[in-house]
Amino acid sequence: MPDVPGSSADAGEERELLARLRAVIEAKDAEIAVLREQCRRLELKVAELERRLGSDNTNSGMALSKDPIGARERRKAERARQRQSSEREREPAASARQCRSRSRASPGGRPPMAPLSAPLGLRSL
Repeated sequence: MPDVPGSSADAGEERELLARLRAVIEAKDAEIAVLREQCRRLELKVAELERRLGSDNTNSGMALSKDPIGARERRKAERARQRQSSEREREPAASARQCRSRSRASPGGRPPMAPLSAPLGLRSL
């Protein structure tokens, strides 16, 4: 039979081709659904792991011994940095107090002299 468009042989081949294409599309749709579900689960897992990574015993209910390796040292170093910065902030005030106390004290550790009630040389006897 010659290949004439619209013949019954062509119509059967087209139906068969369409059926195969529909099957491929359905298989791809099913695969996409599975991959989307896997992606959703992995996103949840990543979010949980990121949350755990940011927590230690200071913001979770875990015991100190369950902290990740190095977490205790990081906290200790952070506290030391905070202490140093607060000490630096207090230093000017402390040194000013020391200067004032030194200026009030007389040399040799003796108490300061009492103020004079009358100008020198005009004291009454």
